[in-house]
Amino acid sequence: KSNSTLLNEIDVIAIIEMGKKYSKFNPYNLNGFNLFSQLRPNRKGGGIGIYVRKNLNAHVIYSELTDDYEILHLEITKYEDTRNVIGMYRPPSGKFDPFMQALEALLMRIEENVVIIGDINLNTNTNLGSLSPHSNDYISLLNNYNHCIYNQAVTRFNKVTNKHSTIDHVISHKNRNDII
Repeated sequence: KSNSTLLNEIDVIAIIEMGKKYSKFNPYNLNGFNLFSQLRPNRKGGGIGIYVRKNLNAHVIYSELTDDYEILHLEITKYEDTRNVIGMYRPPSGKFDPFMQALEALLMRIEENVVIIGDINLNTNTNLGSLSPHSNDYISLLNNYNHCIYNQAVTRFNKVTNKHSTIDHVISHKNRNDII
């Protein structure tokens, strides 16, 4: 399919680590979409942007920006179906415990109609070696709330160290069948 045909089939596009408001990467005008964003005006890195097709009803439910994590939570309605789409970013330098507390608060509030898309900076691919204690705690928290990570493909590859990782995640309730 051509890029324009494929774009016609997409209702939501999330960009995690969108950058600061006035960076070289400035994709603010995507035809047919409204942009909901939370950008860092003073520092490089971070920032969340979620594009939603203009014919959908969307509004921000919750937004939080700290040194340890970023969250942008939208409620999007298509026809009679309402979904919660959440962009999350956890910088590598972010403290783990505040991030886990924020994630647990989200999981407690929202049940089955949620998709979390994020650059979490925790490798969860067991095919690439053993997981860190933080990665194991993160996966356990998701399991406790009946959520899982739907992607296990390598999302980062370091040519210098030849190390692979899966640190970008698509998370939803385990009973969802429309994610993949």
